Amino acid sequence: MGADVDKRKYDQKLRSRQKFRAGVWAVVAAIRISNMEEQWRNVRRIGDELHMLRSSSRQSKPRTMVRVREV
Repeated sequence: MGADVDKRKYDQKLRSRQKFRAGVWAVVAAIRISNMEEQWRNVRRIGDELHMLRSSSRQSKPRTMVRVREV
């Protein structure tokens, strides 16, 4: 069971242009990851602030229960 991998394909050395492209893609990926991390941090901060506001509003004024009468 399983798949056989052609190891000759991975044993070949990269040419200079291929090395350059691989390096460029690595830099692009690092920049994208950094940007997404910053966006995630901002969204999380907003979520934490909303959670704090919601919890503080619940503590300051208790909820009133509404009674429903059957007719």
